[in-house]
Amino acid sequence: MPIGELFVGPRVDPHNEHVLAHGEVITGIAVPACDDAVSVFLKARERTAWDFALASVSAVVSRDSAGTVTRAKVVLGGVAPNAWVARGAADALVGRPLDESAIRDAAEGAVAGARALRANAYKIDLARNVVAEALRSIATG
Repeated sequence: MPIGELFVGPRVDPHNEHVLAHGEVITGIAVPACDDAVSVFLKARERTAWDFALASVSAVVSRDSAGTVTRAKVVLGGVAPNAWVARGAADALVGRPLDESAIRDAAEGAVAGARALRANAYKIDLARNVVAEALRSIATG
């Protein structure tokens, strides 16, 4: 099954984080090769070691020979009950060069529509900034 179908949020099932039935076990994971892609994972945390991420990002970008983004995926961690696919970020990148304007738009797209809870409003800015940092790393990388 695609990984995006494995996890469920608390609105779907408040007692389970996944769709596996009792006794089902994951026995393997296949990750397709992306020879033309550049990827990065970053996490923001309070301490420099052995700490959970306050927010994290995994980003992968493919570009053509002219530098135009042909494929992109941005996934956030630490900001929702499960990994959060930031489709707005990818949509802001595809068809554009990976320049500062596209990076800013993608960072905004990553948090578009985000709703903070009482004690975590800081995570919206944190997620926006970690997405921008990850994409800058890819752009200069």
